[in-house]
Amino acid sequence: MITTSIENSLAVIEAGLQLEMNPDNIRDGLKAYAPIEKRWQIEKVGEYQVINDAYNANPDSMKAALSTVLELYPKATLVLGNMGELGTDEEFYHQEIGNFIISKLTENNDIRVITVGNLAKKIAEKVAENGIPTASFENNCQATRYILENVEKNSTIFLKASRSMKFEEILNKLKGEIS
Repeated sequence: MITTSIENSLAVIEAGLQLEMNPDNIRDGLKAYAPIEKRWQIEKVGEYQVINDAYNANPDSMKAALSTVLELYPKATLVLGNMGELGTDEEFYHQEIGNFIISKLTENNDIRVITVGNLAKKIAEKVAENGIPTASFENNCQATRYILENVEKNSTIFLKASRSMKFEEILNKLKGEIS
């Protein structure tokens, strides 16, 4: 994800220069960029750093985001929800995400996986088979309570799910409980 942002920024700079734009205007435009809501938004919530990437989720976007999180934040709590509209192979795709997480772990990673939803539970089941701490919940309220009671302060919490999972409820409840 970061590589893509850098590549996109370089393309914007090159296009601006080709159009003979003032380099200061190009710089100012890039500095003013803000991601779409719920797409890799990083905010401090109490003593937690929360990365909200819950605008949408499919197997490819989930893998790309998880690769970045596991590389940049070796100690993280991954809060993952159902990926919607995957058809008859939906359980397979969720299990595949569990296998993907396992394949990306290094000796530097210290992660915990929290899932919300019946399909996301398949992710937790796969990573639990490899000794990764997991917890699965039916709803956002239960997951939030677990986070507040079990996730260490100064942790990075990564939120990723399909829009239908309404993960902003987790973020808002964390803000309400911590503020």
